[in-house]
Amino acid sequence: MQGRLGLNVETTDRISTMTIARPVRILSALEQQPGAWIRTDPRSIENAVLQVRLTLGIVSIRVEHIGRGSDPVPIKVMPAMRARMAELLEDRLYADLDPDVPRHHRPAS
Repeated sequence: MQGRLGLNVETTDRISTMTIARPVRILSALEQQPGAWIRTDPRSIENAVLQVRLTLGIVSIRVEHIGRGSDPVPIKVMPAMRARMAELLEDRLYADLDPDVPRHHRPAS
């Protein structure tokens, strides 16, 4: 499948195969499909199709694969791509705020 990685996760009773979206696919969805992301709490958005959660932290963002019935699995992202994702995530999280207030003047949540 293009744009996805296969990952085998070993559990105590079975081996489960998860398909994890590649960082470039996640970034593409952020840029080109903003409506596909749902805000799940004040600092996170999720994409159900990609099964990905992005969470804005103090310094950076956390990118995780979220599968049904399993714990989130971190997705490694190169620093430059992570910085762009963080920028788009901030824009998405603050979209409901006054558009006349520059992002760097907005209060931290």
